[in-house]
Amino acid sequence: MKILCLYGFLVFLFSCSAKVKRDEIPYKVIYKQLDADTAITSAVFSNGYFLCVQANHKLAVFDSGYKRVRRLEDSLNVFPISFIYKNGDTAFLTQDEPDRLGYPEAEFYFTNKFKVEKRKYLLEPSNWPVNSRAMYQDTVYDVYANNIGQYGCLVFFRNKSTLRTYATWSWSPRQIVKVEKGYLIVEEGNYQVSPGFRKVADPTKLIAVSQLEAEKLCILYQHLSVSSGKDYEILGDSIRKSGLAVYGGFASQYNVPVYTFLRNNSLFTIVNNDSSINLVTHKDDSLLLVQPILDRSIEMRRWYYDTANKKHIITFEASGGKMIDSAMQQYSNFGFIIVKDSTIDILQYYTHRVSTD
Repeated sequence: MKILCLYGFLVFLFSCSAKVKRDEIPYKVIYKQLDADTAITSAVFSNGYFLCVQANHKLAVFDSGYKRVRRLEDSLNVFPISFIYKNGDTAFLTQDEPDRLGYPEAEFYFTNKFKVEKRKYLLEPSNWPVNSRAMYQDTVYDVYANNIGQYGCLVFFRNKSTLRTYATWSWSPRQIVKVEKGYLIVEEGNYQVSPGFRKVADPTKLIAVSQLEAEKLCILYQHLSVSSGKDYEILGDSIRKSGLAVYGGFASQYNVPVYTFLRNNSLFTIVNNDSSINLVTHKDDSLLLVQPILDRSIEMRRWYYDTANKKHIITFEASGGKMIDSAMQQYSNFGFIIVKDSTIDILQYYTHRVSTD
């Protein structure tokens, strides 16, 4: 009974804080459904257009007003497309070849004049350690996390000049943000604090690890992986126990940080919980509700971040099988969140069908 009363009080407290005055709301929110033909499987923002590969292996092109640009689609859909991605500022396409084994012989890219050109496929070597996930780069550090499925639990700061690496603990790190006094680790958090935020004022104050130790730590917590050895298990435990202080969290147990960004020297985070999407601000190591963004939740399992023309572009996706209308169905959920100076646009395409498997 006491637990139920405490939970009710927390929910009441949060709902009271959600009453935001209209003149204090900094963003106008626009929600639109994307006019796609089939499920979207991959997408990028390039040259002012949203380029979406659909399940029918054709591009759907949307302009800055989120309208289909059929004339561009007609000129670009000259072969079946399996995937689209960006390397730097250039968008690349791969041709759908269902019978091919191994790497393709050629790849395609968009020129500055929005034409598709072909070149020999180049397998570029990665500068990131094996079993790691790149998270952030600047002139001083390469920052990566160990890759456990979609998540991880260790964050590494590798100094580009000294080649020394420093490690810290994080529960499912999602994003690294450069702030005035160092770096901020944005994490999904655990059952106690969700979402969570950890300040890294000086990476050199973290636990220093050698390159070999970093490689071993990256596979230390991998499911079914061969043990890295007792010494590395002890090192991993010491990093976990010396983890940085974490702040954040709300009464609801499910709060995922979608994107954290700076605006007018203030730090904001878009948070997706089990019933809504909200914008919060950071103040004195606490999260304060700024405004509701959407009165329902959107399932997001993977995020990709980009910036262009002073806009923050978050691409999200989720797909798989689940029970819908008492039947097992295959579903696909894909979309964008675009943060501008005064608006937050949410674009979504959702579809599902009864599974035939």
